[in-house]
Amino acid sequence: MLWGTIFGFLSLALVPPSVNAQEWVSSRVFGPFACWGTFDLSSVENDLQHLAQVAQELDAKIGLPASEEWVELYVFRNETEWRVFHQKEYPTIPYRRALFLKKKKGRGQLFLHLSKNFVDDLRHEGTHALLHAVLPTVPIWLDEGLAEYFETPTSPRISRSEWFKISLKRAQNRTTEKIILLETLSEMDEMTPEHYADSWVWVTFLLDGPEEVRDILPTHISEMLKHKSLAVFPTIPISRRLGKVYTEPEGELYPFLKKYAY
Repeated sequence: MLWGTIFGFLSLALVPPSVNAQEWVSSRVFGPFACWGTFDLSSVENDLQHLAQVAQELDAKIGLPASEEWVELYVFRNETEWRVFHQKEYPTIPYRRALFLKKKKGRGQLFLHLSKNFVDDLRHEGTHALLHAVLPTVPIWLDEGLAEYFETPTSPRISRSEWFKISLKRAQNRTTEKIILLETLSEMDEMTPEHYADSWVWVTFLLDGPEEVRDILPTHISEMLKHKSLAVFPTIPISRRLGKVYTEPEGELYPFLKKYAY
């Protein structure tokens, strides 16, 4: 399903009480994203179109269906506005340039401010939002790996990633964390920069690597969706599926990445 763009006024009744005190002067709808801004959002309409692009790419790459629930997106004019709001509303959460939150039984909320990284932040957090709007749960490594992968909007996507050179060196030295170990991570504070790099490289390999591995993630997502409606439906770990293709998957990473080094 491809999402079109609808422009118009959004009733602030949809805005939760915790953000009602903020002055939102503009609103837009992009697919399942209900967007509010502290400035005229028409100035960033082209950037906000990336939300629909990410949704289409998630569908094409991993078979993620369209979200049937709203995702709330709040955009601040600058970092100062966002810092003031962040400190007031979420004082116990460490400051981040962009933030995605989702309660167990509530809509996802995405907060960010205009900056030179606006499109990357929008795509990254938008990926988190779309995954959590559809799937019952998302393993941390996979959640971050997919967000890092889809964060980069242009080709060549792989070599443009901030993790490419780090991952190339780690793969060459055979120090990339195995997926089976990444699958044991359960808390965000366990994620080190190396974990982010390794999550990115494994997702990249599974999506753009040899033909024999490209069905692994879509199949896993399909199983997660079935598990959502039928709890007894089994979900086979990605590490086990990859292990059936290669005896030592780690040895395939460097040859794969080296093709993009220039």
